[in-house]
Order: sequence, then structure tokens, then C-alpha cells
Amino acid sequence: MCKSCGKRFIIRKDVDSEGLWRDYVFGKQTIFQLSESYGISPNTVRRKLDSIRVPLIISSSKNVIVLMDTTYWGRNFGVVVLKDATTKRILWRKFVRYETLADYKEGIDWLEYHKFKIERVVCDGMRGMFQLLSLYRVQMCQYRLNKHPAILRRILKE
Repeated sequence: MCKSCGKRFIIRKDVDSEGLWRDYVFGKQTIFQLSESYGISPNTVRRKLDSIRVPLIISSSKNVIVLMDTTYWGRNFGVVVLKDATTKRILWRKFVRYETLADYKEGIDWLEYHKFKIERVVCDGMRGMFQLLSLYRVQMCQYRLNKHPAILRRILKE
């Protein structure tokens, strides 16, 4: 506060958004960890991350085996990821509050629109997922298979 006029000033920290993004993605820090290390509020971190436009690199390899799942950071913040199993590159992603079939459909439609040839899909056993992906060869994630022996027996019979 200025002692002569009484005006209040807020010291704003100039945060490098690209550095914030790198720490978030590659440093695997949560929003609250970033908030503490950069000295800004969690809402400011979210706003800065939302403002980042990551260049989309479409893979030159168009034959893909798609690994798809949703990962959560906290209760209402996650990311749906479609990744190529061969090249280990992320093909498509979307930030979500919760996982829905519509998000997976959006990702698959995006891949089809960009002329990817989906050879196989590996996913979890979310209700309705196998009907959604009925046009493709689908395999349930091995972790999920071990949790559901009846599904494993059915797959082994095929």
C-alpha cells in the first residue's frame, strides 16, 4: 500500500506458462504442487494450463494399435489418452472431469478422420466399451483381465 495516497498494489508473478506445462506433464506434478512451487493459486495454475496450446503432431505412421484409458489427478480432473502401442506416441488426448464412452468415441472418430488405420484397440472393461468398438479387434487390458477371470476364460476360448 502506498503510504502517501493509500492505493493498494498487488504484486503479480510473471509465470512462464511453457515451464509450467513442462513441469506439469514431464515433471508429473499436481496442480497443488505447482501452485506451491510457483507461488500462485491453484486456479491460476489451471487457467495457465488451459491457455497452453500444444502443437498437434499427427504421426506419420498411420497403422496403429490404440491403447486407451483415462488417468485422474484428483477427484474431478483427468485426461483421456489414446496412444499408439508401437511408437509410444500420444495420438489424441482430452481433459475431462469424468470418463465417458462419448470421450472415447470422440478420440476414435478423430483418428478415423485423420486417416489412421486402427489395427487393434486395448482398453479397460468399461460398460458399453466393447459395443462402441465393435468395428475393431478389441483386447481388454491385462490388468483388468486378471481382475475378471470370467472374461479371461471367454477370450481364451476364442
